Amino acid sequence: MEIHSIKVNANSNATESVSRLQTCLSNLISSFNDELLTTKVVLGGYGNPITTMEYLSKERNQNLLVFQNIAERLADHEKRDFLDELEKRIDSKGVLHIRFSKRLLAQNRIAISSQSDSIRILIKFSLHNHSFDIKKNFRELKEFLSGIGIIEDK
Repeated sequence: MEIHSIKVNANSNATESVSRLQTCLSNLISSFNDELLTTKVVLGGYGNPITTMEYLSKERNQNLLVFQNIAERLADHEKRDFLDELEKRIDSKGVLHIRFSKRLLAQNRIAISSQSDSIRILIKFSLHNHSFDIKKNFRELKEFLSGIGIIEDK
């Protein structure tokens, strides 16, 4: 099993600093590369500017290192909670969704968040360079995540 791609989405409201958001992204992604970052400014419901950032990496070896770095920085209780919620975090396309606290990332700390104002990471897995149904291969996913240290398999 491999990590086919990692996509990170983040928004900065008019009252937030865009540079702070970039700092959060670089604190989350150990190999942050500006070339992989797409930035757009859109208008919110009241005409306020919202900066959206999307980071997309399809470099499989690098993606594994990024995910391992995240796993090493998570607290043990977060790893247990993550395992308990793992099935709920996978969408119908087999993409794993995780949210991280912007506030803590700005302090170079990492914590999983359930808040809407967070940095979202979407992880697409592949098996032997092919997509697969992650729900059907859930046991293999758990073994893979256990192997890189993000969960402890029960």
